[in-house]
Parts: sequence; structure tokens; C-alpha cells
Amino acid sequence: LNLPHAIGVSSGTDALLATFLALQRTAGEVAPLQPGDEVLVPSATFWSSVLPLLWVGGIPVFCESESRQLGLDSEDVERRITPRTRAMMVVHLWGMPSRMDALLDIARRHDLKVLEDASHAHGARWRGQWCGAMGDMAVFSLQSRKLAPAGEGGMLLSNDDSLMERAICLGD
Repeated sequence: LNLPHAIGVSSGTDALLATFLALQRTAGEVAPLQPGDEVLVPSATFWSSVLPLLWVGGIPVFCESESRQLGLDSEDVERRITPRTRAMMVVHLWGMPSRMDALLDIARRHDLKVLEDASHAHGARWRGQWCGAMGDMAVFSLQSRKLAPAGEGGMLLSNDDSLMERAICLGD
């Protein structure tokens, strides 16, 4: 994916947990995600895309899915943004990339972190860009029923040095 950082973890769920913890851990600055903050998530997803957010005290805000790619519906996402919204979790379902152009535009305009769950989208692209390489952080599952199975396991990827440094702290 041409990203400088990737770490292996025990599952895609643990990769998500490390992602949310990375957004909470800081060295003196205001963390991007605090307990009680909101993360926009798709209403059509597997439970483990949302459960780690609850473990760190975040509030999932369920958004509708658009009908063609089944990703987050950008119009519904825009309607659900509040002053407490800090990030959006994009889930690329069944190898179909979410419509990232509109979602990345919304994130840029509202200063939101973009987290990609590409567990079902190994090798998929949106307009020439790899799923998992467009947001701030991305996770992949390697569970036995995924497109790239390894029995069990997960990966966390990013091009952000400080976020990856904080994510690694989960293993320590």
C-alpha cells in the first residue's frame, strides 16, 4: 500500500483497539479522541468495527449506508456531525470500496480523522487508490474467512508517525 508503517496484531479487532487508543494517547497535546467523543460509523457493519470504540469510551454515531457501494452515505454523515464528532470509521464491505471522495472532503472540512476498516477489501481500489491507504489509519483482518486469511491476526497501517508510535504502546 506504499505506507511507511504497518504492525501486526492478534486480530482485526485488536488493530481497531490500537487505532482508537492511538487517537487517545498524546504527549502533551490535546488528543484527537477523548471518552464521550463521537465517531461516525456505518449502520451496516460487523460488531467488531464498533466494539473497540466503546471500550475506550467513544460514542458510535450510526450513519446510513449508500446503496451502490454500501459504504457510509455522505449526506447522512454530514447531517450527523456535531461539535463532539472527532472521526469517521469507513468500512469497505465485501470488497467494495466506500465512496471516498465525498467522505474525505467531509473529513477535511470538519477536521475529522478518517479510519478505514479494510478487512473485507484486501486489494480493492477506489479511483486508483488502495483501500486502507486513503485515511489516517487503516486496519485489515487476517481471520480465516477474509480475502487474505492467515488463520487469525490483523494489521494496522498508517503514514502518521506519531499515531503509529502511540498504537504500538498497546503491545507494551
